[in-house]
Amino acid sequence: MNEHQKLIKALHIAQNFGMTSINQMIFFLEIAKTKEAVLSVLDLSSNDDAASAEYKFALGQFRKLSSGSKYRSSDGLGLAEYADTGRNRRVRLTAKGKQLLKQLEDITL
Repeated sequence: MNEHQKLIKALHIAQNFGMTSINQMIFFLEIAKTKEAVLSVLDLSSNDDAASAEYKFALGQFRKLSSGSKYRSSDGLGLAEYADTGRNRRVRLTAKGKQLLKQLEDITL
């Protein structure tokens, strides 16, 4: 399988898990690249200001990958979750997220 076919297959796998945008995929992979929950949404936003547009964008991506919004019937994908409580909580993949990562690794490695 050539590189283009691998990428297309990986995108189809992600789509089967509910991902609908490249931004969701990028954010998912940013969480996945650290095997332990060491990053927070603020860290992933590449900004140290929780009022910034970058942070709000990152938080929106996390909400979609996690349980979703309570205002949209919890429409999240269940791929990520908070690893702890309190301010600046770290994030990690759920079991479902780890399953997606494994399938992606099987295709690309």
